[in-house]
Amino acid sequence: MKRCTMNLNKLKQYNEYYVEWVDSVGTSGWEHIESLAPMPTARVRTLGFLIENNKDSIIIAMSISQKGLFSRLSIPKVAIKKVKRVKI
Repeated sequence: MKRCTMNLNKLKQYNEYYVEWVDSVGTSGWEHIESLAPMPTARVRTLGFLIENNKDSIIIAMSISQKGLFSRLSIPKVAIKKVKRVKI
């Protein structure tokens, strides 16, 4: 997956965005060394409203209303591969 070429500092608060980013993958419990399966990173796609854009991350909310928001997600900028403005 390519690195994001969009200037993330120009994103506008409360606009809708589609974000492609990579996330960590992990396991829990004991595993046999000789039978380890490959562990690629997860490719994640998020659609939501930009709430905050700071030095290290963007924060997306899944829903917003006149008085509040629901379900925030902080995505590190180093993990972002693509951002696209979506008009609803």
